[in-house]
Amino acid sequence: MVGGGEAARRYPRSDPGEERFRSAGGWTLEALASARSWSRSAALNDPKEFGAIQPTILLHSPARWQLLCRSEQGIVTEVWTEDGGLTWNRMKATSLPNPSAGLDALRLADGRFLLAYNPTATGREKLSIAVSADGETWQPAVVLEDSPGEYSYPAMIQTRDGRVHVTYTWKRRRIKHVVVDPGRIAAARR
Repeated sequence: MVGGGEAARRYPRSDPGEERFRSAGGWTLEALASARSWSRSAALNDPKEFGAIQPTILLHSPARWQLLCRSEQGIVTEVWTEDGGLTWNRMKATSLPNPSAGLDALRLADGRFLLAYNPTATGREKLSIAVSADGETWQPAVVLEDSPGEYSYPAMIQTRDGRVHVTYTWKRRRIKHVVVDPGRIAAARR
């Protein structure tokens, strides 16, 4: 994301500053490598349409990025850039249900994508991981939780040994840590 000299870094953000109380229109912030100045992109969604917030980002290439967001519509939304975040396509709904709960996405070392999320339109009793070869077609891969309680705000990383570490809120009492072997996840189909 950063080239030589004063190349720009772009970070997805939701509702910086005072506007968070007036708008659920996400945008990105751009900083020069010197980090001395920032500029904000145009809104990535109409708050009345999706109310999308808290994006997670998938880097498909240095210029092609995908933001996946929770929304107030009971679904995950997505928006794409083909120029490294300078401009963004129109936000649209995916086929993935979600009860306006936090989600996290990860590109695996083998090129596949994982999405940890609550895969229901209401409630947070189920927390799962889906797998995709292209970031657009997702298949269920791992059920992390499926019982009474609330399981939310997943975060994932892949460590050098190839394993995926997932942490999330467990029944609003603890943080749970689960290790997933991506080699045991069925290959995503294109």
